[in-house]
Amino acid sequence: MVLGQVSKPLIVPVTPGLNVTEALSRASGLTDDADLMGSMLIRDRQVQPVDFYKLIREGDFTQNASSRTAIRF
Repeated sequence: MVLGQVSKPLIVPVTPGLNVTEALSRASGLTDDADLMGSMLIRDRQVQPVDFYKLIREGDFTQNASSRTAIRF
């Protein structure tokens, strides 16, 4: 699932290699209200922070984790 401050929250089938940016793209991007530094990936019932400021603005692809369950922006 892609939830939170995205243009189109939706259920995204989890497939091998699906990463945060691909899931975000399928949800038509972030809204203006999205918290770029406070987003999270929920994986195996554990929360992993995702810093979209670093990913998008600084090109830090360590923030582009693969998903297994839900992504909340």
